[in-house]
Amino acid sequence: MKFKNLMLALAVTMMLASCGEKKEGDAAKEGTEASAETTEAKAEEAPKADPKAMLTKTWVIEEMDASAMIAKQPKEKQEEMKKMMAENMSKVKGNMIFEFRADGTFTNTMKDGKEEIKNEGTWTLSDDGKTLTTAEKKDGKDGKKSDVNVLTLTDDNLDLAPKDADMVMKFVAKK
Repeated sequence: MKFKNLMLALAVTMMLASCGEKKEGDAAKEGTEASAETTEAKAEEAPKADPKAMLTKTWVIEEMDASAMIAKQPKEKQEEMKKMMAENMSKVKGNMIFEFRADGTFTNTMKDGKEEIKNEGTWTLSDDGKTLTTAEKKDGKDGKKSDVNVLTLTDDNLDLAPKDADMVMKFVAKK
């Protein structure tokens, strides 16, 4: 029960792209300056993917990177925290699922053996696609609202960083 409560709290807390810049000289590494310019021109012509549409699917947790959070802990606590996170991740991997629907609702399911814990609510994504806001619904009433930074959002990958924790949650799209 203690683990379930911890994982539920962790899921709720965490609910709450790294983009490399092209540097001068990179085109030479890719081929020629002309091919880089052609590639950039094609990228500008291609329609931009709609972040809300890309988010609207089912996502399964693949990894949690808490190294930045652990590094802020006292040295004597760091190894213990690393071990705890590794143990928790082995139990959570594949068992924490977020389904974001086009109607602006979501379901978060945590599986623990035979038991499932579900949270439901609503979601919005900022126009720039960088902030995901969720609001839990409990007994038909609005619950806790949480904001997370969207670090990566592609057709296959979703990386989220809670604004109040030094952690990155990495999800893959459910096939």
